[in-house]
Amino acid sequence: MRRSPTGESTEDVTPSSAEDSLFRYLNRVKREMGFLGLFSVAAGAMISSGVFVLPGVVFSQVGPGLWLSYVIAGAVALLGILAVIELTTAMPRAGGNYFYVTRSLGPLMGTMTGVISWFAVTLKSAFAVYGLSAFIGAWLGLPYYPIAIGVVIIFAAINVLGTDVASRIETALVVILLGIIVAIVVF
Repeated sequence: MRRSPTGESTEDVTPSSAEDSLFRYLNRVKREMGFLGLFSVAAGAMISSGVFVLPGVVFSQVGPGLWLSYVIAGAVALLGILAVIELTTAMPRAGGNYFYVTRSLGPLMGTMTGVISWFAVTLKSAFAVYGLSAFIGAWLGLPYYPIAIGVVIIFAAINVLGTDVASRIETALVVILLGIIVAIVVF
């Protein structure tokens, strides 16, 4: 039995050798991205399609109820953010949700969480590519399919260059997006 920080006894969970080697690997993963890069990646994901594309799509379906859906989604997201902050403080390791779930619920649930997260990011990326290519296509009067293919190739190439390069490019894009938002609000 181990003791929790409050002094209560907890069930001892001994990881298997495969789990143990995975955790050792995740602890050695080099952290190349600083605070600004991480903030930019997260903010860019929210701002790009979440501010410029999604409101128009949702408004066409629900009308003024759009704001209520944003408030409800924001409240639910806040609960998730608070939980992740607590887990990150308790277990400051590379690996994110996969690490936390694997450590607490085992490798099967950790793998399922990793696969689900991968699908969520894939769908979010597809939505962002659709929004960007539709916007550029409408602006230039071109069909959005070839533009979407080009956007995917460009962003894949950026990611192949590495986390450091991708985070610097993302930071520049976020500065541009925030500038556009400020211009819209001011003018």
